[in-house]
Amino acid sequence: RLGDRVTIGFAIADDQQPLQWNAPTGGEIPVSPVTALHGANRGRESHTFLLEGTGGEMIGALTLPPWRQGDLVLLDLPAGAYRLHDPAVPGSELTLRVMGDG
Repeated sequence: RLGDRVTIGFAIADDQQPLQWNAPTGGEIPVSPVTALHGANRGRESHTFLLEGTGGEMIGALTLPPWRQGDLVLLDLPAGAYRLHDPAVPGSELTLRVMGDG
Protein backbone atom coordinates (compact mmCIF):
# COMPACT_ATOMS: atom_id res chain seq x y z
CA ARG A 1 0.00 0.00 0.00
CA LEU A 2 1.38 3.36 -1.02
CA GLY A 3 -0.54 6.29 0.45
CA ASP A 4 -4.09 6.12 -0.88
CA ARG A 5 -3.23 3.51 -3.51
CA VAL A 6 -3.22 -0.28 -3.31
CA THR A 7 -1.47 -2.23 -6.09
CA ILE A 8 -1.79 -5.97 -6.60
CA GLY A 9 -0.02 -7.83 -9.39
CA PHE A 10 -1.14 -10.74 -11.53
CA ALA A 11 0.38 -12.56 -14.47
CA ILE A 12 -0.29 -15.10 -17.16
CA ALA A 13 2.78 -17.31 -17.63
CA ASP A 14 2.02 -18.26 -21.23
CA ASP A 15 -0.95 -18.58 -23.56
CA GLN A 16 -2.38 -21.72 -21.89
CA GLN A 17 -1.61 -21.33 -18.17
CA PRO A 18 -4.17 -19.81 -15.80
CA LEU A 19 -3.75 -16.41 -14.16
CA GLN A 20 -1.77 -16.18 -10.92
CA TRP A 21 -1.49 -13.51 -8.23
CA ASN A 22 2.04 -12.21 -7.64
CA ALA A 23 1.43 -11.45 -3.96
CA PRO A 24 1.62 -13.93 -1.07
CA THR A 25 -1.73 -12.57 0.15
CA GLY A 26 -3.37 -13.96 -2.96
CA GLY A 27 -6.11 -11.65 -4.11
CA GLU A 28 -6.96 -10.06 -0.76
CA ILE A 29 -6.51 -6.30 -0.46
CA PRO A 30 -7.92 -3.51 1.74
CA VAL A 31 -10.43 -0.94 0.51
CA SER A 32 -8.60 2.05 -0.95
CA PRO A 33 -9.49 5.22 -2.88
CA VAL A 34 -7.28 3.95 -5.73
CA THR A 35 -6.83 0.26 -6.60
CA ALA A 36 -4.37 -0.74 -9.32
CA LEU A 37 -4.34 -4.22 -10.82
CA HIS A 38 -0.88 -4.59 -12.39
CA GLY A 39 -0.94 -7.25 -15.08
CA ALA A 40 1.86 -9.00 -16.94
CA ASN A 41 1.31 -10.96 -20.15
CA ARG A 42 4.17 -13.40 -20.62
CA GLY A 43 2.50 -15.13 -23.54
CA ARG A 44 3.04 -14.86 -27.29
CA GLU A 45 -0.50 -13.57 -27.96
CA SER A 46 -2.45 -10.52 -26.79
CA HIS A 47 -4.74 -11.18 -23.82
CA THR A 48 -7.68 -9.22 -22.45
CA PHE A 49 -8.30 -9.53 -18.72
CA LEU A 50 -11.80 -8.73 -17.48
CA LEU A 51 -12.83 -7.68 -13.98
CA GLU A 52 -16.46 -8.41 -13.07
CA GLY A 53 -18.56 -7.81 -9.97
CA THR A 54 -20.55 -10.49 -8.17
CA GLY A 55 -23.57 -9.93 -10.42
CA GLY A 56 -21.45 -10.38 -13.55
CA GLU A 57 -21.35 -6.65 -14.31
CA MET A 58 -18.22 -5.49 -16.11
CA ILE A 59 -16.04 -3.29 -13.90
CA GLY A 60 -13.02 -2.96 -16.18
CA ALA A 61 -10.83 -4.53 -18.84
CA LEU A 62 -7.10 -4.56 -19.53
CA THR A 63 -5.70 -5.67 -22.89
CA LEU A 64 -1.99 -6.44 -23.01
CA PRO A 65 0.09 -7.29 -26.08
CA PRO A 66 2.62 -10.15 -25.81
CA TRP A 67 5.37 -9.61 -23.24
CA ARG A 68 3.87 -6.38 -21.94
CA GLN A 69 2.72 -5.07 -18.57
CA GLY A 70 0.02 -2.57 -17.69
CA ASP A 71 -2.38 -1.33 -15.03
CA LEU A 72 -6.13 -1.38 -14.63
CA VAL A 73 -6.76 1.50 -12.21
CA LEU A 74 -10.07 1.65 -10.33
CA LEU A 75 -11.38 4.45 -8.13
CA ASP A 76 -13.33 3.75 -4.93
CA LEU A 77 -13.77 0.01 -5.55
CA PRO A 78 -16.16 -1.09 -2.78
CA ALA A 79 -15.56 -4.03 -0.46
CA GLY A 80 -16.63 -7.32 -1.98
CA ALA A 81 -15.54 -10.18 -4.20
CA TYR A 82 -14.64 -9.67 -7.86
CA ARG A 83 -13.81 -12.06 -10.68
CA LEU A 84 -10.68 -11.40 -12.76
CA HIS A 85 -10.48 -13.67 -15.78
CA ASP A 86 -9.05 -14.23 -19.23
CA PRO A 87 -11.88 -15.40 -21.53
CA ALA A 88 -9.36 -16.83 -24.04
CA VAL A 89 -7.96 -19.36 -21.54
CA PRO A 90 -10.54 -21.78 -20.10
CA GLY A 91 -10.39 -21.94 -16.29
CA SER A 92 -8.14 -18.88 -16.07
CA GLU A 93 -9.73 -16.84 -13.32
CA LEU A 94 -8.90 -15.33 -9.96
CA THR A 95 -10.99 -13.91 -7.14
CA LEU A 96 -10.13 -10.43 -5.92
CA ARG A 97 -11.36 -9.85 -2.36
CA VAL A 98 -11.54 -6.21 -1.29
CA MET A 99 -11.79 -6.14 2.49
CA GLY A 100 -13.64 -3.35 4.35
CA ASP A 101 -12.40 -1.60 7.47
CA GLY A 102 -14.61 -3.62 9.79
